[in-house]
Amino acid sequence: MIARLNNMVRGPALSGLLCVLLLAACTTPQRVERPEKLQDQSAESAYELGQVANKLNEAEKWANDGKRALAALIYDAAIETLPVALQRERIYVRAMKAAMLGRQGEGRDEEQARSQMQHARMDAKDSGHIDLLFDRRFKADLNIAEATIECGAGKFDAAERLFQQAQELLAEAGAHSHLVEAQIGLAYEFEIAGEATTAERLAGDAMKRARRLDDETLLPVAAAAAALLRDAEREQVLIDGYEAAYRSNDLWWRNAMIALAVQLHFDCGNWADCVRWGDRMRDRDVGSLPESEDTGLYPEDSFLLLARYARARRLAGAEKGRTLAAYEEALEAWTTLDESEMSRLAGWEQKLRSGLLQLRGD
Repeated sequence: MIARLNNMVRGPALSGLLCVLLLAACTTPQRVERPEKLQDQSAESAYELGQVANKLNEAEKWANDGKRALAALIYDAAIETLPVALQRERIYVRAMKAAMLGRQGEGRDEEQARSQMQHARMDAKDSGHIDLLFDRRFKADLNIAEATIECGAGKFDAAERLFQQAQELLAEAGAHSHLVEAQIGLAYEFEIAGEATTAERLAGDAMKRARRLDDETLLPVAAAAAALLRDAEREQVLIDGYEAAYRSNDLWWRNAMIALAVQLHFDCGNWADCVRWGDRMRDRDVGSLPESEDTGLYPEDSFLLLARYARARRLAGAEKGRTLAAYEEALEAWTTLDESEMSRLAGWEQKLRSGLLQLRGD
């Protein structure tokens, strides 16, 4: 699930400049009424990147594996593939490359990042395309790339200043969905850098705007923001995502939001909240848990959801009959995993089997 959420939130078509990593964060909120809708105009200012989308995705994959030099070569290939007439797109991809090289994590190359960013800005200045001088989204995206580099360098004030300018430009351009994706992206950069307060503020700002957009935008933003926020604010975001999934009649997102909520509460030791969220998986008529393949999740994610829920029930002292059934369902889900998944999650199986034996012996 985490891999798919990550891809949905930060693919090149969304916020290619930024690395968005879903990190777990450690009360019941008042219901928030959704405010008046915004008219999103992100599509009108989007880049024509269809012919290099595969290259950009491949570059991001290698970058995430720490192989940034290889990713940089793939970005170069993408730039060369784009027609000269698409100067705006060529410069944007160079800015993506600069941000990739300068952001947090293994393989960071600040010198090359700044060199590429300077190259991108010079190309924009010398392009001869007068429209670029008045293109709010284009100027905003250059600022976002540079803000990512500054954040990676620990120059947080500079990063915030650049990003504030970018936010204003994107709001003026009506590129609201692009703006919330950028806010989430930079929030994770600040989180990785240890600037949790700024990360939470940006995530909260992203959710305020996402609530005024469509559910397709709200869902991935809620999933990403929930992992950055805490307490009542986080709970409200989880509820927002869960309700958006219901409105969309999307089984995968419904159970993905449940799985995320269970994971976040489990990691913080909030057993009763794990049980409360896990209970939402149950059939409303008969109260039974879904089989692993019926959750719509990948087998590993379905297993972990059921395993965390089962263990949380026992730790919370929940009703024994349903707890026994939850352990059995989780162990049944274990059989759907492949060998590599079983090897990686062997500790979970041992805990489930031990717990089940103890429950049956009580």
